[in-house]
Amino acid sequence: MNLSPQVTKHDVLNIMSKYGTILNVLIKTEPIPGRNIPRGPKSQAHQGFHDPDFDEGNDESLYTTTAELLYLEESSLYSAKDDLDGRKADGRILKLEIDTISKFVQGANDWAKILDDVRLTRNAELAIQNAEMARAKAEQAKVRAAVVYDRF
Repeated sequence: MNLSPQVTKHDVLNIMSKYGTILNVLIKTEPIPGRNIPRGPKSQAHQGFHDPDFDEGNDESLYTTTAELLYLEESSLYSAKDDLDGRKADGRILKLEIDTISKFVQGANDWAKILDDVRLTRNAELAIQNAEMARAKAEQAKVRAAVVYDRF
């Protein structure tokens, strides 16, 4: 996505949740290819998955952050891409791609954990939707009962 290394999972959720229910977010910060990265412990801390204790003293123009999101509905992907691809955020041009293969998750164990989390989130979301439909039906039944009562 070409995000600033300062971006957190919470930041991504705040912005991207307006396009739909997010089931999972993965964030990875890594050096920008072709940039001269200083050697040493500070630069190594940025490689790999997002480090919430990012050292603000490092030159963030040397790094990029990518977020992978899993949405409940496929249409959310297209809404987010249509709205945000090519826009500027924190001085960077956002690049949104829709893909079916993760660039982060490679191992079967990692996928199993993510899919378990996705199932739990999806089941919770469906339970909320079902409860809202049941409440709406109950309200309709009350209105019908009141109308019938008024006739007598």
